[in-house]
Formats: sequence, C-alpha cells, structure tokens
Amino acid sequence: MIPQETIQKILDTARIEEVVADFVTLRKRGADWWGCCPFHNEKTPSFHVVPAKGIYYCFGCHKGGDVVRFIMDIENLSYPDAVRFLANRAGLTVPEEEGDDGGLARRRLLALNKEAARFYNGLLKTEEGAKARAYLEGRDYATGGDIQAVFLDVCAHRVILREQAEEHRDARQVLK
Repeated sequence: MIPQETIQKILDTARIEEVVADFVTLRKRGADWWGCCPFHNEKTPSFHVVPAKGIYYCFGCHKGGDVVRFIMDIENLSYPDAVRFLANRAGLTVPEEEGDDGGLARRRLLALNKEAARFYNGLLKTEEGAKARAYLEGRDYATGGDIQAVFLDVCAHRVILREQAEEHRDARQVLK
C-alpha cells in the first residue's frame, strides 16, 4: 500500500493540465483548457480540463475525474499503478508501507506465470502436446520451432497436467 502522504505529494505535484497535455492537444480558453477527447472520436473539442479544480470532463462521452482517474482510463492502469506512473513522471519515489505484501504477491504471481509458461512450452514438445501442436500448425499460429514463440494457454488432459506438474515442480511452492 502506498502511504497517504506520498499520494498527496504526488497529487500536489501532478498538474492535471500538464498530464493531460501529454496525451491530448489542449487549447486555453479563459482559465480552462479544451481539446478533442482521447476516449472517443470527435472533430469538435468537448474535452474540458479545469486546473483550478484539478478535474477533467468530456461533454461527449461523459468521462471525467481527477488526474489519477485520467491516467487510469488512458493507460488502463489500476489506482496504485496510476499513482506510480504519476510519481515516475514527476521524478518521485514511491515507498511501500511496512507489512505490505502487494509487491510480494505480484512477484509471486509473475513467478507463477513464468513457471506456467515454461511448463506449457515443455508440454508442447512432448508426445502429449502433439495434438496441440497440430492444431496450432493447422490454424497458422506458428509452424515448427516458431510455436515456442507463441504465448499459449494450452491445457492437456488434467491427469497428464497434474502428473507433469508434480514431476517438474509443484506450482504451490512458487506461491509460498
């Protein structure tokens, strides 16, 4: 979890008009800024940025919010990742609070995904993976050695999968 003081410092540093201007061409009208909305196609600017309030709003698609919400929407990020994005943009570091296992859980999940990719890659090379290889080659996803380059979600028969997992490495060990 990101400390609240850090989030506030990032929000104080991230000026919404500057952040939005990295993604949208804005024109100043009075105290506010206007541009074409990045969330839908339009020819007439309906995207309104109000620096005094730290918000944006599109009168066309009705999306609106603060600077974090804008980054979440435009970059398709979660709240913590959007805060980290803004911190990185401002040159600030984001310390994690003690006892936070969010980073640890993410690393474990990435390790599990990597192990699963290795497992399925190895499975494709076996006799049990022949049917999956034939399917992929028939669908022009890849041929021969190129199949290894394709990221797949291929599942063999559950018994084979269970046996292979126990032989190679128990995935539950990655999560501990």
